[in-house]
Amino acid sequence: MVAMLCGVKDISQAPRSICAMGHKWMWNRDLGGLPSEEFLVSVDPLMTGIRERLNGRYATSDTIAGGLCEAWAERLGLGWPEGMTTRLGPISRASL
Repeated sequence: MVAMLCGVKDISQAPRSICAMGHKWMWNRDLGGLPSEEFLVSVDPLMTGIRERLNGRYATSDTIAGGLCEAWAERLGLGWPEGMTTRLGPISRASL
């Protein structure tokens, strides 16, 4: 959602919440991020390649993810308040 609001087109630049990734994907900075490919595949072979698909910019929930893109500002009826920022959330919507 945050990447969409910021107009991110390249998935490798998608801002990702460490909080959400920690409790959903066992992401841990001290352990180098996500569990190894070998571990994930041992849990379920369908997870082959998931590490590559979950790349992005990992950050804490107090981090500014980026600026609201002009297209979404207009779609939401905000005009385009240049400089309006979007933060990463502490949890994702699916966690609610």
